[in-house]
Amino acid sequence: MNYTDTEIKSIISRYEKTKEYNKTYYHKKYRDDMEFRENRRERAKEYYINNPEKKKEYYEKTKERQNTLNNWRYAVSVGKEDRFKKKYSLLHDKYIKPIYDNLPS
Repeated sequence: MNYTDTEIKSIISRYEKTKEYNKTYYHKKYRDDMEFRENRRERAKEYYINNPEKKKEYYEKTKERQNTLNNWRYAVSVGKEDRFKKKYSLLHDKYIKPIYDNLPS
């Protein structure tokens, strides 16, 4: 499916307008509404209480990635990136390298 430049611009402008409208709608209607906030917090708390295994499963699934990213940030702050790359080359290639490959240049 190919779009012309004008169609692409109109799609982007519609998206931006919709996004701006939703943002202002939220800020005007719900942001300062304490009843809405309390209801939302209550729903979140109930979901968390009723589904503890889902949260635990998510933590277990992302544990290796989070530990690797934390260790990488520490290595960068201390200035030992090369040592990290050598010691954990597989984890670096799996988690860290894709992040830097997708950064805009």
